[in-house]
Amino acid sequence: MITLDADMKHRLVNALNDGVAVVVGYVDKHGDPHVSPYGSVHAHSDNQLGLWLRNPEGDLIAGIARNAKVGVFYAQLSSRTFFRMQGRAHVATSAAERDQVFTGMHPFEQRATRSARASRW
Repeated sequence: MITLDADMKHRLVNALNDGVAVVVGYVDKHGDPHVSPYGSVHAHSDNQLGLWLRNPEGDLIAGIARNAKVGVFYAQLSSRTFFRMQGRAHVATSAAERDQVFTGMHPFEQRATRSARASRW
C-alpha cells in the first residue's frame, strides 16, 4: 500500500496549476483499457485518492462496478517526477464522503462542477 507524503499530496491537488495531467485508467464496457485525464484527482487520505466525476452517468462509475481495478499516472516532465499507482476504486455512497471529495479537489474543478450542475437544470 502506498503512503502519500506531503509532496505527493501537494503535486496532485496542484497538477492543474502545474500543467500536469493526472491520468486514470480503468476497464471500459467493452473490456478494453480506457485512460483519461482528470483534474479533480487529489489525496483523500494518506493512502487514498479522491476523484470527482462531473458526469456520474459516465462509463467510469459503471466500469468500477464491473472491475474495481484502476491505475493512476502522474507525470511532470519538467521536474522528471512520476507516480504510478494502482488499486481498487469504490464509489462514495454517503453525502459526507462525497462532500469531502468535492472540497478536497482543485478550486477550478469545483467551479466547473458547479457550472455543469447549474447548466443541467
